[in-house]
Formats: sequence, C-alpha cells, structure tokens
Amino acid sequence: ERRADFERVYLRDMLARPGRFDAVTFISVLHEFYEYGEGMSSVIKAVADAYELLESGGKIIIRDMILPESAKAARADSIIAKIRAVPAMIPLIADFEREHGPLETLYAANHFLLKYMYTDNWERECKEHYVPVTKEQYGQLGALLGATPEHEETYLIPYLREKWRADFGLSDAELDQLASTTILVFRKPAAAN
Repeated sequence: ERRADFERVYLRDMLARPGRFDAVTFISVLHEFYEYGEGMSSVIKAVADAYELLESGGKIIIRDMILPESAKAARADSIIAKIRAVPAMIPLIADFEREHGPLETLYAANHFLLKYMYTDNWERECKEHYVPVTKEQYGQLGALLGATPEHEETYLIPYLREKWRADFGLSDAELDQLASTTILVFRKPAAAN
C-alpha cells in the first residue's frame, strides 16, 4: 500500500533522515530559489540536495520557465515591434528594462511576455527574474552531479499562445519561437550490485 504524506520542511533538513525517494520534483519554484535566495548558488544547493535524497535510479523532475542560452543572442525584431506597438505596454516595458535590461533579444521578449500579465503584482514582481537559469546550465548541473538526462520538453501552453496572439497579433511563426514551460528529467545512476 502506497500513501502520500505532506509536510512543510526545508529540503536540506531532510538529508539527515534515513528515507530516500524515487523522485523529487521542482514545479515552477527554482526561479524563486534563484530570485529570493542567493542566485545560482541557491538553485545548485537545492538540486544537489534533491539528488542526494534520491534512491539509486531515482529522478529529479524540473518544470519551470526555462529558455535556451541561444535565445540570449537571437533577434526577435518582429515580436518586439509588435509588443512595443501596444500603447499599454510602454510603461511596463520601461519598468522591465530598468530591472532586466534592454528588450532586444528573443530571451528578453520571452521573459517580458511571461511577466506583463501580472500588473497586479508588478510593483513587487517586476524585479523577479522568471527565466534566470538556462537549459544548458541545468544540463551542466546534472552532469556535475553525475545524473543522466532522461527527458527534455519545451513548449508554449495553448492559453499563452492564444493570449499573445490576441494581445500582440503574433503569428504562428513568431509564437513557435516562444516558450512558457520546460520539463527536464535527470536520473541518478543505479548503484552497481
């Protein structure tokens, strides 16, 4: 018989316990570790602690807003022009650029599009970096731990696809360049018998 127990506890405190797990998941939280913790070191500590909590052959599952490093250099002129053409976006773009730099690349455009909808929290949330760790950095972290990458999937959820189409007139070709979600799965090697 399997059951689930829920408790509120620091991940690091669980290391002293004898129990190990088949899987540890991080669902839309590692960008929060980055922003409200100590940057990349908080993400590294969390993933390393999770790795230590795994049984042999166990998995770390990360689901977050994760973009590829290549998006930082990729141009997105047509997407950015359409964002800038919406008058209500002008003050939001100014706030975004003060916190995150120029809205010039695909990475910045994708980041902005993930944030602009939350104007109710804009005063508190504008600073928060939604996409601080790239897919490649997670891959390097997995390799450093000795984990095997098992699955990678990136997509734009249908709701955002249609919202961004309606709000900015983005074409299918433009929307195909954007992402809202990445799922990464790393497996801890099975112990040798």
